[in-house]
Amino acid sequence: MERETILVVDDNKEIVSALFDVLQSRGYGVLCAYNGREGLRMALEEKPDLILLDWNLPQLSGFQVLRALRERGNKAPVVLMTIYGSESVAVQAFRLGIRDYIPKPFRVPDTLAAIERALAEDRLRREKERMAQELAEANRQMQQTLLELTTLQAIGQSVTSVLELERVLDRVVEAACYFSDAREGALLLLDEEKDALILRAHRGVDRNRPLNLSFRYSTSPLRKALETGEPLFLTSGTRDYSIKLKTDYLVRSLLYVPLYIQERPLGVLGVTDKLGGQSFGRDDARLLISLGTYVSIAIENARLYESEKELARAETVKQMIVTLSHYIMNPLTAINLSTYELSTKHEQGQVNSEGDLLKRNLQMIEMNIKEITAVISILQRLASPRKTTYVGDIEMIDIEEQVRERVQKIRAEYPELDRLLTAVS
Repeated sequence: MERETILVVDDNKEIVSALFDVLQSRGYGVLCAYNGREGLRMALEEKPDLILLDWNLPQLSGFQVLRALRERGNKAPVVLMTIYGSESVAVQAFRLGIRDYIPKPFRVPDTLAAIERALAEDRLRREKERMAQELAEANRQMQQTLLELTTLQAIGQSVTSVLELERVLDRVVEAACYFSDAREGALLLLDEEKDALILRAHRGVDRNRPLNLSFRYSTSPLRKALETGEPLFLTSGTRDYSIKLKTDYLVRSLLYVPLYIQERPLGVLGVTDKLGGQSFGRDDARLLISLGTYVSIAIENARLYESEKELARAETVKQMIVTLSHYIMNPLTAINLSTYELSTKHEQGQVNSEGDLLKRNLQMIEMNIKEITAVISILQRLASPRKTTYVGDIEMIDIEEQVRERVQKIRAEYPELDRLLTAVS
C-alpha cells in the first residue's frame, strides 16, 4: 500500500511539531500549515489522504476551510481539532462532512484511533468507487462485445445465405466502419497479373473517387500488410500532416489488415480517419481481422457457386445433346434401312410402282426427313427459346418436349404408314 499523507492545519507550532513527529513515526507522510488560507491551498494542490483541521485559525476559520473544500468537490476526510466542551461546533462541522473530532487537549492514542477510523472509511469509499467503475467498465465492455458478436453473427449468416457477393462485401465494410468509429472503409482485392489493388466495396465520405478505383500494388504502402501478414497501422506525425495514398486523397490515420484464401493473398480490408482524431488500436485490428475472415469465406463461396453453375450448365448441355442425338439418329437409321431395302428389292426385280413396299418405304423416308428437319429448326430457334429450369437458376430450352411434339404432329400426317408397317409385321 502506498504511504498515506496527512495534512495538519493548526496555528500552534508546538502542536503541529508534536503531531508531525508522532504521525511520521507511524509511517504517514505529513504536510503542515499554520493558517486557514495556507491549509486550503495545500489541501487543493497536494490532495492529502486526510486533514487534521483546527477550528480556530487565522485568515480563514476551520469552518470556512471546510466549506471551501466541499464547494470545490474535495472529498478528503477531515478530523476536527477543537477545544474541550465545544460539541456544538462539532455538530456544525459534521453537517459539512467531517469524519470525527478530537477535543483539546487530546491524547495521542485517541488521535491515532480517530485518524485510522477516518482513513479506513475513506479506503472503503475509494474501494467501492473503484469497484463501481470497474463494474461499469466491465459492463460497457460486455455490451460492446455482445454487440460485436451479434453483428459478426449477422454477417456470418449473410455470408452463408446470400450468394450476391457485392452485398456481403458492402456489409463487411459497413461493419468495419461502425466498429472502429472510422470515417471511411474500403475493401480492395489483389489482381497479381495486373499488379493492382482494385476497390470492390466502400463506405464513408464521398471524395469523388472513380467507381473503378485501382492503383499499383507493387508501389502501394498497403502491400506491407500482405507481405508481413500483420495489420498495417499508419498515423500522421502532426495534426497538419496527412498520409498521401495513391488514391487521390489524404488521410490522417489508417488501419489495413491482410486477407487470404488458403494462404493465397486475396486483398486488404481497411479503415481511415478515426472519428475524434484518435489513432486506430489493436482492438480495431482484431475486429477487422474477424470481418476479413468472412470476406474470404464469401469469395470462396461465390467461386464454388459459380463452379457448380458451370457444372450444371455442362450437364444440361450434355442431356440436350443426348436428346438431339436420339431424335436425329433414329430417323437417319430408318432412312438408311428403307433405302437399303428398296435398293435390294430393285436389284432382285421385286419393286414395281403398284406394290406396298415402294409406297411404304417412300413414306418412311419422307416422314423421317421431316423429323430431322423439325429437329434442326428447333436448334435454329435457340436464340429465343421457350425456357424451363433444370438445375438451380440455370434455364435451358426444353428440347425433349418440343421435339416430341413436332415428331407426333409429323407422324400424324402418315396414318396409312401405320397400317403398312403393321402388315409387314
